[in-house]
Amino acid sequence: MGAMRNALDKAKTLKIGFTAELDAKKGKGDVKGTILLGQDEKVRMELDMTFNGKSQGIITVADGKTMRTRQPSGDIKSQPARKNMRMNIVTMLERVGIAYPLLSLRSSDEKDPDLKKELTLSNAKFKENEKNIYKCTYTLATKDAKFDVELWLDGKSNLPIRRVLRAEKEDQTVTITETYTVELNPKLMDDAFTLPEAK
Repeated sequence: MGAMRNALDKAKTLKIGFTAELDAKKGKGDVKGTILLGQDEKVRMELDMTFNGKSQGIITVADGKTMRTRQPSGDIKSQPARKNMRMNIVTMLERVGIAYPLLSLRSSDEKDPDLKKELTLSNAKFKENEKNIYKCTYTLATKDAKFDVELWLDGKSNLPIRRVLRAEKEDQTVTITETYTVELNPKLMDDAFTLPEAK
């Protein structure tokens, strides 16, 4: 997984497309989205989330100084940009995926996290599953959960293709399945990190 991290860290810009399916006792849901990462802590996230039949869309943009989120109602929430946003999103992609931190790890009002410290990985094992496709299994621990993880990597690019997380949490089994398309150094539109205005 070190090769994946090196590739992600060296890229000046990143485009991450993902889909996630959540299956738990409390219900089922899915998240689809695109994340753009620029230099100087510039981030754009466009998410469409559905849980138990209820859907909502959210857009979050950080220009390095300010972060604004357009809520499903159309209202804009503005706050100072978080520190290490890019590093944390790359760490999410590397270790736990996108959906779990967005839905469960912490509320948006808490202090800036350091996900490199909060997401600890152990017992990693690699195996070539298909030609140029590698499967990695490992255990991932957070403050409130422990996951058994299966991750499929492209052998040429070292980038993630698919991930399945399973955990026992609050007397229920939670399974999250994610698929990814990751582009290194894509050319981004000039207005990609323009802060959204209220409708």
